[in-house]
Amino acid sequence: WFELGSRVNQSESEGKTMKFTESYEYEAPVAKVWQMLSDPAFVTSRDENLEIPDPTVETNAQANQIVSTTSGEVPPSMIPAAAQRFLKGGAEFLIREEWRLVDATTIHGALRAEGKGVPAYLQAQVELKQTPAGNTKATMNGEIKVNIPFLGAKLEKQALSFAPKLIAADKKAATDWLANN
Repeated sequence: WFELGSRVNQSESEGKTMKFTESYEYEAPVAKVWQMLSDPAFVTSRDENLEIPDPTVETNAQANQIVSTTSGEVPPSMIPAAAQRFLKGGAEFLIREEWRLVDATTIHGALRAEGKGVPAYLQAQVELKQTPAGNTKATMNGEIKVNIPFLGAKLEKQALSFAPKLIAADKKAATDWLANN
């Protein structure tokens, strides 16, 4: 279902944004992936696979556009140790995804994740493109920025190393959704 190809495109030195590229493939055509992205149950399942307790998901799907927001609290166990001293307990977060159906073979997306009271964010642009085999290839170009003096680059690197867990959660949710819909 999913193949991860993560590359860091910029140095991890202090004060710079860490950029990354991810690519993976859904074993479904663009039309089916569009249906999946518009289903709040898919988004909720992805969050549950990350063991985020009681996420709040809102999805507004229209003919050619989907806006989905997820909010909740990240448990302390999921926060890197170096960052925990700046937070009391968990951290509230908000993820906003916007998807636009360009044509029958292409979806463009943008996402942004940030924490309340946390000087950090992740944002990315995503292109979902149908392959000749009928699957959908996703290419994501994004950046992670942590604005904590002396620790920002280290935390950015730790956040990027968390990507496989995020990918696994998305993979399981998509595999289950595609198998049942």
